[in-house]
Amino acid sequence: MRRTAIISSFLLDSCCVCGKASGGPLCPGCLDRVKGELYDNFFTRCPACSNPLPWEDFPCRFCGGVGGTRVMVLSPFAGLTRYLIEELKYTGKREIASPLATLYTRAVRALFPLSPPVIVPIPASYQGRRKRGFDQMKLIASQMPFDTVCALKRIGGYQQKRLDRQARLQVAGKMFSVDLSVLPPERPVVVIDDVVTTGASVISALDCLKGRQCAAVVLAGFPLKALTDRN
Repeated sequence: MRRTAIISSFLLDSCCVCGKASGGPLCPGCLDRVKGELYDNFFTRCPACSNPLPWEDFPCRFCGGVGGTRVMVLSPFAGLTRYLIEELKYTGKREIASPLATLYTRAVRALFPLSPPVIVPIPASYQGRRKRGFDQMKLIASQMPFDTVCALKRIGGYQQKRLDRQARLQVAGKMFSVDLSVLPPERPVVVIDDVVTTGASVISALDCLKGRQCAAVVLAGFPLKALTDRN
């Protein structure tokens, strides 16, 4: 059914999930399904770091309730959310970036409702960018109503999907360099990424921005736990 929907979408500008005529990559019904998968429908969040929690007063396994680093993971890496991420990354359906950008935008506004931030996308690996022909996070950032600054540069040859948890933690501090001179000095910064597993890459990116008012928004992944074995 999804194969039929993809062909229909290519030919008729229909929804890439259900195949209904929509004038865009997602029909309103399927977009509502994606929104229905958000953690905020089922969980509360740690007031200190925004990590999803099953109920209020549940001990946050990421920050322990003391904050310091804010990472807002929006949905589990499952269901329709996962399908859309994989369609964007592995089949090159660039138009999917637009509805995904609306989810990031809502989260960014919740984090910084008064001061519009600068968006800093986590750069794709060289191998991933060369294979798909574009950087999916830069594409999503370009469709958000905020200024985008590509201040991060990936260093080394690390491709996260090829590393297990321990290996990801070991390279966590070696993933990115940052050009702070291109960032407006008085504005908050929001790092965006598509999928989080251990949290090593997004924490590495935020570590580069220490001293700045910053947070991260990730579309999909499981609630984070502390990276206690990084050291």
